[in-house]
Amino acid sequence: MEVIKIKGGYSFSLKNAAKNILKKSKKISYVAYSLDDLKNIKPKILVKEGDEVSRGSDLFFDKKNKRIRFTSPGGGVVNKICYGERRTLKSIIIKLFKEEKIRNFGSISYSLFKSLTVQDISTKLLESGLWQLLNVFPGEDYPPEEGVFDVNGQQLSTKIEASYISSFYTEPHGVNIGLVLRGREKYFIAGVKILNILTKKTFLFTLNHQKLDSRLMNIDGVTYKIIEDKYPAENMGTQMWYTNSLRRGTVGIGADIELVISIGYLFLTGKLQSERVFSVSGNGVKERHHILGRIGMMVSDLCDVDDNNSNRIITGGVFTGRKIVYNDFLGLRDNRLVIIKEDLRRIPFVFFRLGF
Repeated sequence: MEVIKIKGGYSFSLKNAAKNILKKSKKISYVAYSLDDLKNIKPKILVKEGDEVSRGSDLFFDKKNKRIRFTSPGGGVVNKICYGERRTLKSIIIKLFKEEKIRNFGSISYSLFKSLTVQDISTKLLESGLWQLLNVFPGEDYPPEEGVFDVNGQQLSTKIEASYISSFYTEPHGVNIGLVLRGREKYFIAGVKILNILTKKTFLFTLNHQKLDSRLMNIDGVTYKIIEDKYPAENMGTQMWYTNSLRRGTVGIGADIELVISIGYLFLTGKLQSERVFSVSGNGVKERHHILGRIGMMVSDLCDVDDNNSNRIITGGVFTGRKIVYNDFLGLRDNRLVIIKEDLRRIPFVFFRLGF
């Protein structure tokens, strides 16, 4: 198979990456639905403080489209609803019960996947809240669904042309894919099959030196592509440029390995997945390794830092991530945490230094 060469990409090798060791996080009491990842939505809250919620129950919806609902990452009681400037919704914090209640969306076996329609799949993804986590290109907040109506009752005409799945991270300090897939291969395969039914084309990208299980590389109906190990190879726009031109009025959707696993888990078990593999790296953290934790968990439950005040905590990647603080909660897409020491010294005449 020919390797796709990226013109002008970058290969990085940064120090203090996470070791390929997977540890389990300590037991946690709180998770949250953080809205930092969500742009251009107008949330309508469906719960209040003190309400009991199940994992997968509705927390809020988008006023622009009432079918776009956002669901709880854990079962417990709504502990606090946090607002930002101008009372914009920032997060909903949930105190977990010892025995969580879990909403059941209905499971389906592999053998019955062929009987699923596009409407069946999109409806279940919408109800579970996973639809909103899919990336979309170009220029939409979340993927349009055939049959979803806007606030004026007009049917959205944009159609999904293809899906793009990345089995790697080229951004520095990414998660080890082998650790993510360990023991969850069947959910990944199921997720790929679901996306393959949903869209007309499905592309699965691997790196030129990457070795995946043979079961993952022989899924019917999937087009496999090998791409050069350069940043930003996992970017959907980059993948689309080198493989498939969209027709006018259509869009493409993208998913990383964790989201594909979550989709497969939803259809095979009927429940939302709560576990996620996180990488913790950087020179400001005591232990650099991978941790099996909870989606939406607090940074302080995930790692210990040397000094809170002299470190910068970045979630979501060194280049594409955002700065958060030690008592913040991770977003539903986050799987990387980079803690680096802030350079607080003021250097005189810095412009005279070599390499300025």
